[in-house]
Amino acid sequence: MNTAGKLPDPQGRLAGQFGELAPFQDFLLEIAQVDPDITLKELAATLTETSGVEVQLYSLHGAPPSAGLSYKRD
Repeated sequence: MNTAGKLPDPQGRLAGQFGELAPFQDFLLEIAQVDPDITLKELAATLTETSGVEVQLYSLHGAPPSAGLSYKRD
């Protein structure tokens, strides 16, 4: 069998999607618009306090760029 030049099939969800956080997308974007300087830790804590959902920071970091979120290094 000749597999030269064959690329592997993509895995996981498409880039730029909220995935399991999709039900909270509007809430997260609203919080980020109200406080544009909010950190991912603060955003995660707000989500936990208001909805009881605990989220890893890397899950929030994967929010779509089209959402208008930007990241700064501390």
